[in-house]
Amino acid sequence: KLILLDSLLQEKTRMILVKNNYSSRSFLLSLLYVTTLLIGTQHMYYKYTSLRVFAETENEDMKSNVNQIYMENAPKESAQLPCGKFPSLDSLYYDNKHWQRLNTTDGTFYLYAAYYDNRSDAVATPLTPGGLLNLTDEYVSKEQTVGPSVRLIGMNNKIDLSVKTYCQLWFDYELVVEPVLEYKYIWFNVNAGQNQSPLQPYLITCRISKKYGNRVPSAVSLVERECDHASNMLRVIYNGPEENEKKGFAVCVKGLSFPDDVSIKLAEWFDLLNILGAEKVFVYDLDIHPNVSKVLDYYEKKGIIDIKHLTLPGDQPNAPNEQTEYLRSHLMAKRLNELIPYNDCLYRNMYRYRFISLLDIDEVIMPMKHNSWKEMVELLIHLLQTEDVATLGFRNVYFMDEMLEKNKPNLHQDIPSFLHMLQ
Repeated sequence: KLILLDSLLQEKTRMILVKNNYSSRSFLLSLLYVTTLLIGTQHMYYKYTSLRVFAETENEDMKSNVNQIYMENAPKESAQLPCGKFPSLDSLYYDNKHWQRLNTTDGTFYLYAAYYDNRSDAVATPLTPGGLLNLTDEYVSKEQTVGPSVRLIGMNNKIDLSVKTYCQLWFDYELVVEPVLEYKYIWFNVNAGQNQSPLQPYLITCRISKKYGNRVPSAVSLVERECDHASNMLRVIYNGPEENEKKGFAVCVKGLSFPDDVSIKLAEWFDLLNILGAEKVFVYDLDIHPNVSKVLDYYEKKGIIDIKHLTLPGDQPNAPNEQTEYLRSHLMAKRLNELIPYNDCLYRNMYRYRFISLLDIDEVIMPMKHNSWKEMVELLIHLLQTEDVATLGFRNVYFMDEMLEKNKPNLHQDIPSFLHMLQ
C-alpha cells in the first residue's frame, strides 16, 4: 500500500511502499524541468524532464547491485535529453543476474557495483591520451589525488584496455558526464592474468566536479561516448557511519564455493570471530551445500553475518557442479574473480567500520596476550604512537590436522571432537 509521508519542495513527493511481508521501500518521485544546456571544460550537465522513481530499502545491504530505479508506475518512455537519455529498464544489458554489461569497440565491461568515495587522500593514475591503460614502470609516479569520485568495480575481457569511456552521473536534477579517470587493474602482477583467465578485474574511477561538493549521485552509467544511450545503470552506494561513528571490526569473506558439507566448521568459525570482536561478517555465496545454507541463514537471523549472493560474469559457468570444477581447475581465474567480492565488501563498509579483515573460513587472527581484537589493536596503536594506521599485518602460521593427530593424539579430550579450530 502507498502511504504519503510528506511533501517536499519543487513538486517532489516522498512515498513509502510496503511490499508483501518482507521489506519496505520508499520512492522519491521528482518532476524535473528542462533548462539551458551547459557545457564545461571538464564536464557537461543537463537538467531534464522525466518522472524518476528511485527505490530504497530500510537496510542498505538488502539492495540489489543492479539499480532499483524501475517500478510499474515508471514512465513507459524515458525523457529525451540533449545528450543521452535516462535508460529504460528494457534497455539494460543484464548478465548472470548480478552484473550489467557494456559492449565497446575494444572490449566488454561486466559491471558489478558502484560506490561513492569522498576520501580526500585517495589517488588515481590518469589514463594516457586516447584512454590507454598505463602499465609502464612510471605508473605509480603519475598518481594524483582524486577527491570525491565514483568507483565502479567490474571485469573486462581485455588486459590492455585502450577504449576511452565516460561516466553518466545521475544527480537529483542533472545528468553529469565525466571522463573515466583511471582503469585500475586489481592485481599485483599485471601479467599474471594474461591467458590464464577469460576476464580481468578493474576498479574504474570517475571524478566528481568540485561544484557538486559532497553530493552523492543516485546512479551511474558507463558509456563509450558522452551521449550514448546507456546499457547499464548502477545505484551509487554510500554507506555512511551510523550516528556519525564508525564501528570496530568487520570481516569480509570471498565467494563461498563449498558443495561439501562444512557447516559445523563454519558455525564454529562464526562464533569464534564473534567472541573475538567481529561485529559483522560479510559473506558472499556462490555454490554451497544445503546444510551450509541453513547455517548462513541462522547466523544472519542472529545479526552476526550478512549474506550476498554472487555469480560469475560473462561466459564463466554458474551451474553448481560446473562452477565448482571450473574454479578448482582454473586457479588464476578463481583468484581474479575473488577480488570482486573483496573490493565490494571494502567499499560498502569502509565508512562504517574502522578495521576490515579479509579472512578465509580456515583462518583467524588469534591474539596471544589479549581476549579480543579490540584489546590487541588498542595496544598496537599505543605502541605505534599514532592513530594514522592504514594496515595491520599478522604473521601466518599453519596448524594442520595431521600435526595434531600424529604428534599429540587426544591432547584436548575436553573439547568435542567435531570442533575444528578449538582443537
